[in-house]
Amino acid sequence: YEKYIRDGTEQGQSRWENIQELFTAVSKYNHLSPSSGLTSFLEEATLFSEADEVARGQEVVSLMTLHCAKGLEFGVVFLPGLEEGIFPHSRSSLNSSEMEEERRLCYVGITRAKKLAYFIFSRRRHLYGDVQLNPPSRFLADIPENLIDHRSNDYF
Repeated sequence: YEKYIRDGTEQGQSRWENIQELFTAVSKYNHLSPSSGLTSFLEEATLFSEADEVARGQEVVSLMTLHCAKGLEFGVVFLPGLEEGIFPHSRSSLNSSEMEEERRLCYVGITRAKKLAYFIFSRRRHLYGDVQLNPPSRFLADIPENLIDHRSNDYF
């Protein structure tokens, strides 16, 4: 396998170095069980993607989960799906600690924005062939009204 990867070209050498780096990164998880080690490795790997290494001043769009956004900042943040049943998720309404975790995640999303945060919700959503009418997320009510500029889109 090594002979195939290291074909004498610069790209081959780069591929080999990437594989060696992968082995080094994975070896940190050898002491864990196979399933928890893999899970831990994959969770950490998502935090260190090339998207984090974008040069300052470049205009890019980063799509990520709120968990991955912790500790990062962006000029503009879009938070879609701010509807009851989506965010917060319908399951969290049954458990107060899960609801508080959802609230904390919403706070994380809002506070990632340096300049603007767009909160996006839909009055009507098609999901699994059905039309759902979801009210806006309860988390939006926690934001002082003077900080919100309501915009509406009636195209659909």
